[in-house]
Amino acid sequence: MQDVQKTVLSQYACAPSLNALITAWNQACDPATLIDQWYDQIWNIATAQGYGLDVWGRIVGVQRVLTISSENFVGFAEASDLTEQGFNTAPWYKGTATSSNVSLSDEGFRQLIYAKAMALTSRMGPS
Repeated sequence: MQDVQKTVLSQYACAPSLNALITAWNQACDPATLIDQWYDQIWNIATAQGYGLDVWGRIVGVQRVLTISSENFVGFAEASDLTEQGFNTAPWYKGTATSSNVSLSDEGFRQLIYAKAMALTSRMGPS
C-alpha cells in the first residue's frame, strides 16, 4: 500500500495501536521491494543475472553451456604441404582438449541472448 492513512476510517485515525499494527503490517507485506528485485534480476535483460539470464536463454532458445568443436585449432589444420609447420610444435599445445564444453559468464551469455533475439526478430535470413 502506498498511503496507509487513506485506508483507515476517520474514526480510527487517532488510534495509535491500530495505526501501529497497520503500519507494521504494511511494511512487512509491501511487495514493492520484491517486485523491484524481480524486475532487476529476471525481467530486465540488461541487469538480469544467473537464473534470470537462464530464463531469457530458454525464451530465445540458447544455452549457457556451449559445445565447442575441438577438431581444428587455428594454425593446426591449415597447412596443406610439408613445408609449413603448424603451431602444434609449440610447447603450449598438448594435442588434446580437456573439455569441449564452455560455460559462459553472465555478460557473455547476455550478449549471446541479445544476438539471438536480434537474429529472431530481423529479416536478414534464417535463424
